[in-house]
Amino acid sequence: MISDRDQTQAAIEARLSQLGQTITTLRMKAEQQHDKYAAPLGETLDAIEGKRDEVKGRLQEINALDEDAWSHTVAKLNSHLDDIDTGLRSALAHFK
Repeated sequence: MISDRDQTQAAIEARLSQLGQTITTLRMKAEQQHDKYAAPLGETLDAIEGKRDEVKGRLQEINALDEDAWSHTVAKLNSHLDDIDTGLRSALAHFK
């Protein structure tokens, strides 16, 4: 049986993977367009990817935490993922 912690971690990992795919897609689209917005968009994607990497690194540490710290950290990670998602949605708007 899979524990709640394992399910939560798997859900966060899946979301990280999906966000990584979106970042890669946006980078490819930006390179193809070669317009004046490509450089600022690249910087935005770099910042978003940095946040994603931070979440990925912190995810590896949560297994050793007690229940209170684990719950708090998971909430923070989900908040960061929401921020990343918002940033990607903003970047996607450039291509519409």
